[in-house]
Amino acid sequence: MDFDFSWSMPSFRTRIIYSAILVLLMCGEAIDVTNDFIKEGITTGVVLDLALFFFVGLGVGYILYQSSRDLQTTHGHLLQARKDLEDFRNKNKEVLRSMREAILLQFQNWGLSPSETRVAEFLIRGYSTRQMGAMLKKSERTVRNQALAVYRKSGMTGRSDLSAFFLQDIMGEEEEASLAAEG
Repeated sequence: MDFDFSWSMPSFRTRIIYSAILVLLMCGEAIDVTNDFIKEGITTGVVLDLALFFFVGLGVGYILYQSSRDLQTTHGHLLQARKDLEDFRNKNKEVLRSMREAILLQFQNWGLSPSETRVAEFLIRGYSTRQMGAMLKKSERTVRNQALAVYRKSGMTGRSDLSAFFLQDIMGEEEEASLAAEG
C-alpha cells in the first residue's frame, strides 16, 4: 500500500476561513493573556498562552505567505496566457477573421435573427444563460428561448453540437484524433 504524504494548501476560500478562525483565536488568547498577566503576573499559564499565541501567529503568517506566493504564481501564469493568446491572435489574424465571417454566414444560412446570432456566438464561447442575459440585458428565459430557436433552426441538439459543427473540421476528423490518441 502506497501512502501519499504530499500536502497542498487548501483553496483560497478555505484559507480565508482558516485565517479568520486563527485570528479570532489569537484575539481571544491576547485578551486571556492580558487578563491573566494583570491578575497573576507571569505564571506557567501565561507563558503557555503566549506560546500558543506565538504559534497561532506563525500559522497565520504561513497561510498568508503561501497565499501570496500562490497568487504571484497564478498572476504570472495569467500574464503568460494573455501573451500566448495575443501572439496566437496576431499570428492568425486573417484566419480568425475568415472563420468569423464563415460562422456569421452560416448563421445567416440558418436564418438566425440578429438576437439569435448574438446568442449563438455566446453559446459557442461557452457563456451561461445567466451571463448572456446580463451582457445582453435580457432575462434568462428570453436567452434560453433564443438558444432553443438557434438549436431548432440549425438542427443542432445543444451547445456542444453547435460548437462541434464549427470546430470539428478545424480540429481534424474524429478518426484521426482517436488514432493519434492511441498511437
